[in-house]
Amino acid sequence: MVEGSYVRKKKAKKAAAIASAICTGGIVVLMIVAFLGYRVGSFTVKLRQTNVKLTLTQNEDSATDGQSERSGSSQDNTTHLMVSNLPSYELQTAPNLMDHERYDNQATDYLDGAQINEETHKIEYLYYFKYTFHIKNIGNVTADYKFTLRMTENQRPQAVQYTYTYGFDDLLRIRLYKNNSEEHNYRTYAKPPRSGAPSHINEQGEEVWEEKIWKGSDEYATNFLEDNVIMEEKISQFKPGDYYRYTIFAWLEGTDPECNGPAPDNGFSKLEIGIEATQSSNE
Repeated sequence: MVEGSYVRKKKAKKAAAIASAICTGGIVVLMIVAFLGYRVGSFTVKLRQTNVKLTLTQNEDSATDGQSERSGSSQDNTTHLMVSNLPSYELQTAPNLMDHERYDNQATDYLDGAQINEETHKIEYLYYFKYTFHIKNIGNVTADYKFTLRMTENQRPQAVQYTYTYGFDDLLRIRLYKNNSEEHNYRTYAKPPRSGAPSHINEQGEEVWEEKIWKGSDEYATNFLEDNVIMEEKISQFKPGDYYRYTIFAWLEGTDPECNGPAPDNGFSKLEIGIEATQSSNE
């Protein structure tokens, strides 16, 4: 689970490459904090299962060896993955975030997007967060599973001098990679644009309202499925030995049209990945 809360910062060093991406109201940072106000944020992936035996792992060799759980170390197999003590976030923009081979790779650390203070050599903030893991069927029966990425909480900031204030969810971009080969296929998700935004015609010839991935892009993000559900996918016939590599890649898009006005206060969101698995009905 990721809990994000906006805070103000006295100082922040900008990279020249993203100077044009910053909101007009100044610097916005997303601080990852846990409940009760402690700044020990975390990202969690949970697996629940019935009558099947799937596992989560960060070890690519353990996921791709095509053998049973006995072929790998028991510490590689789990139903729970977590990263704690996450730094704050800083704005970025999609054109600077296109190294898919680097991001969709379990060898690349989740702190790959960190900005390091040149004087203290400590992490100041993240330009993006990435986390790669694998899910594998290590049992003897075929499984079905549902993969859900949701917002468990989303508190909107209150406007003071402006009639509208954007929140964390307005700028959030979630790129989800899902592959079982060396390819790096992905889909990007974003909240639908606010009322009154122009529509466009999708590949199916339908008029839709979707947010651009970034201001100058010809590509559009897939809308959140619901207000509190970013996406949901059902996987059928996940056979013994089958695996998928997932990478969640998140950033705050500084060229989003709603990124304007003062930095919001007292707004936060919580994100969570849940995987529920059962024995396939066709088994």
